[in-house]
Amino acid sequence: MINRRPHILSYSFVQEALPPYQDENGNMVFPEPVEVSGEVKCRVEPIKSNPFKPSTDGGELIYEFLIFADYIKVDGNKVEIPKGTEIEAKDMEGNVMAKGEVADFANDQRQCRIWI
Repeated sequence: MINRRPHILSYSFVQEALPPYQDENGNMVFPEPVEVSGEVKCRVEPIKSNPFKPSTDGGELIYEFLIFADYIKVDGNKVEIPKGTEIEAKDMEGNVMAKGEVADFANDQRQCRIWI
């Protein structure tokens, strides 16, 4: 059987707090930011030809690795790893395959993609 996710992605970031809201008693609740960390299975692909990706602001991102990973979830909801977050991907023996800051992130239909 082919192992589609032979590597492990480690991440740690602070998820922004939700906006204030009223609870069922009418009291205002001010949620706190949440520390999110963990590991998910992934596949690391080094970039061999074109290291440029168009960005949403009209410029270009330069990246070294494209990582395909399982969704990152907090309380059952998919979340994005913020740009600039330091992440690390290792093989099953613990050797570092890729390490760097998130340049871009996308939640796709079956996986998430991370450019570092």
